[in-house]
This record gives sequence, C-alpha cells and structure tokens, in this order.
Amino acid sequence: MASLLQSPADKIYSQEKHTTKAPVIKYLHSEEDTNVSFLSRRKIKVDDELAIRFLNMPSELSPEIKGTEAKESYTVDFEGNISLLLIGRVQVAGLTSIEVRQKLEKAYAHYYRDPQIDVRLINQKVFFIGETSQKAFLLQKERTHLIEVLAEAGGIVPTAKPHKIKIIRGSYSNPDIIWVDFTKLSSLDDPTLYMQPGDIVYIQTKALSAFVREIAPLMGIISIANFSLNLYNLIYLMTKRN
Repeated sequence: MASLLQSPADKIYSQEKHTTKAPVIKYLHSEEDTNVSFLSRRKIKVDDELAIRFLNMPSELSPEIKGTEAKESYTVDFEGNISLLLIGRVQVAGLTSIEVRQKLEKAYAHYYRDPQIDVRLINQKVFFIGETSQKAFLLQKERTHLIEVLAEAGGIVPTAKPHKIKIIRGSYSNPDIIWVDFTKLSSLDDPTLYMQPGDIVYIQTKALSAFVREIAPLMGIISIANFSLNLYNLIYLMTKRN
C-alpha cells in the first residue's frame, strides 16, 4: 500500500531512522527559534481574524464603546485594515500580533491612561489526514503542542502507526517535514512539535490494517460468489435426483 504525501525527504527519514534511532527526525529548510511562539512572529494577512480584548477599559468610556470588551472577532479587510471604535480604521496587515497590540495601545493612550490590550490570531488551523476521525483543529492559544491536538483528535487509534507520525509545515512546494516517534517519551521534549498554522499532521495506517480495509469490499463479493456456487451445486444435485 502506497503511503500518502510522499516526498524525497522520506528516503532521508528511512536512512536516519535506521542509523540514529532518534525519536524526532527533521527535514527543515529554515532553523527558526521554535521556543518563541510562531503566532507571535507571523505577519497578519488579509482575511485573518483577530481577537482583541480591552483589559482595563475605564468605566466613563463604557457608554461610548459598549460591547468593545466583549467583542472577540475582527476580520482584516481587503485593504489590510480593521475598524475599531474611537480610533476608526487601523492598518494591521504586515504586522505581528505583538506589533498590533503596541500600535493599539499607543492609539488608545490618547483616550485613557495606560491601556492594556490583548491581541490574538484566532483563525489558525492544523489539519489531520490519515488514520483519524478529526479533520481540523483550531489553535486556541499561541503555544499548542502536538500531543494536545492529537488528544483532541481522539488520540492515536490502534490501527495507526504511533512511531511514524508526519508533520508537513510551510510551503507545499518546499515544506519542512518532521517525523515523530510517539513510542518514545523523549520525543515530546522537542520544541518543533509546537503547532504552527497550516500544519498538516499525517497519521499513517498500519500495513495490516490497510490491507484488511482494502480487501474488505472484495470479501463480500467472494461470499456472494461462494453462496451462488453452493446454491447452483445444490440445485444441480436435486435436479439429477429427480
């Protein structure tokens, strides 16, 4: 059975797995500081969704901006802006969430002292394929480990290969690829296993399970054929006796 999403890097995985027996094997094109949140570094784009909370809004301003504290979602428009009460349209495309927070706090400082604002990207997903019932996982926080998204997906089912879970990250034409062996506890300590938006987690099926799944439809056809043959033989024998 051919595996999905094969790349030239898979040959490198096979070689390194055999020689090093490492719990995490990486094929990375860029070595970034994975201890720093990727979402904090990511540049905001058109159609991104931001959660913005005003943590210390003065009560005297509340009647003018009623609901601002509770509002969670601001979508970046085609010009790269979001619209906020009091300060109007703000250009956010091309900035990180930290830079947007700093920009908003500076703008709202004209209206009240020491504004404290929380800004987060909230439409970022990780996608699952292979041996799992989950299709996508919405990243709710800036540091979400692979083990968390797998737990939400129902864990690693018995028909999956826990020693060969593949993460495909970045550009589809030239992605980073990471293989994880979850049979080894030390694999959880690797910082590259913190999820990034758009990650694809491929959970491979065990060869025997895949084989049984492939031939299952044929078993029904074979059973019908056997039944038909037995019925024919029975009718033939009864006809001869008569």
